[in-house]
Amino acid sequence: MVRLGWKLMERHHIHETYATQVASAKHVSASQFLTGDKWLYEVALREGLNSTYLG
Repeated sequence: MVRLGWKLMERHHIHETYATQVASAKHVSASQFLTGDKWLYEVALREGLNSTYLG
């Protein structure tokens, strides 16, 4: 999961806390990813997660 987090940070130029959230969701094959952050929502979509923007 740490490796995936680093790849996400490099690929999307995001902060480590965002990368950890996306990496964790991918690691557990989350059925849904909810966020109030527009940027994180877009990153999650690009990573293939079923992301919902709550903002």
